Amino acid sequence: MPAKKTGTPKKSKEQAEEKGKTRLRVRTERDPNVDPFFNEMQEISAKGFFPNMEVDNPDERPTLPTNTIITTRSNRYVVIKKLGAGGFGDVYEVTRERDNGLLAMKTEYDVEDDTLQRLKREVLVYEVINMAKRQNPRSADHILHMVDKGHNQFFKYIIMPYTGKSLDYIKDNVLKSEFAPHTAIQIACQTHLALKNLHELGYIHRDVKPDNFVVGRFEHRNVIFIMDFGMSTKYEKTTSNLPKESRYKFIGTPKYAARATHQGRVVNRKEDMESWYYMVIELFGTDYLPWGDIEDLDKMFFLKECFFAGKYDAVVYCETAVPKDLITIRKLIDEISGAQRPNYEEHEKVLEKLVKDFKIDYYAPFEWADVLAKHFLNKEQKEMENREKEVQRRMATMRRSRESFLCFRNYGSMIPLVFVKYLYYQLIPVFDVSRLYWAN
Repeated sequence: MPAKKTGTPKKSKEQAEEKGKTRLRVRTERDPNVDPFFNEMQEISAKGFFPNMEVDNPDERPTLPTNTIITTRSNRYVVIKKLGAGGFGDVYEVTRERDNGLLAMKTEYDVEDDTLQRLKREVLVYEVINMAKRQNPRSADHILHMVDKGHNQFFKYIIMPYTGKSLDYIKDNVLKSEFAPHTAIQIACQTHLALKNLHELGYIHRDVKPDNFVVGRFEHRNVIFIMDFGMSTKYEKTTSNLPKESRYKFIGTPKYAARATHQGRVVNRKEDMESWYYMVIELFGTDYLPWGDIEDLDKMFFLKECFFAGKYDAVVYCETAVPKDLITIRKLIDEISGAQRPNYEEHEKVLEKLVKDFKIDYYAPFEWADVLAKHFLNKEQKEMENREKEVQRRMATMRRSRESFLCFRNYGSMIPLVFVKYLYYQLIPVFDVSRLYWAN
């Protein structure tokens, strides 16, 4: 007789593929309200590519409920709450189950057009960043990294560190005023280094703006990180390889977009630095960008040309506004041609001079440190007060239900409620009669 085969049976190709996929499931035992979301997503997914749902409209997209579990090959993450919405996905606050670490998850729903799949592009950039950090941690000090990634039957996602707020948020909601000049210089130094680090990894950002720079937390609270690489791409190092026209009609945020973007030309490192320069000027004051309130792209381009030609120097660069030394950086950026490398070293010399002139301690806490702490303390206090009110409301409801239960279940409706309250408040704490009636 042939020997009986032993060992585990060979898995089919379908089983192997299913095992390789990450999973999404919900804790119905902890939050029974998750079923509607799961059923809705199943119906949408069955139709393929969301034909009846505008995935680029946040109001049309379903929101992941609290306690949804995201399972990757190595970790499990629990959704806490939604933090914000993007073009084709959302950002959630999540915790890692093994250590309760607080993280952020960025999602993107599947779409038919590959050019709109920004998260796929972002993952490629993050993989390069993570590799660089493993080889030399100091090579990307000011670039946010990726913790984990995955996909399920509904969407793709990446897990990132949970950072502080963006520069835009801090200015508008925490300080509620313009940055002090020394703070603007601090930010300029760190954001310049972040952009330089990204370029050294072979990528350009293509959407440089205050909203894409965030402040770290805890030991990194004095560090500014660049993030959101959904528009990033590798840049050409030789001018001859640069395409004459861009495949995009317009890319980036108009207010900070470089002049080449308005002209439909391909952007490179020069355009990143130009966008950074606009952002730096605005750090000193919102009104210092002449096109700040203009929406017409043609007028905006004309004003940017005038700005680089020096026609606004008398208004923008003065003792009470933007330091005149920054004109040197503007001229250096304007001199860059084609795929030429920006002169980061000369930019840094100008910034270092400003640090000395303003007597700035580079490692000192930012001006918003105390204000930000109070801002979140007040927010947490309000949340705690709301939770306490909810607890008191539930306890009052429970107390009334128990009084009614004792009155009508055990003693009859003829017993005065005053006597029932006496039983509840005097006898129950002593004899723990409650266990006999409503335990479990």
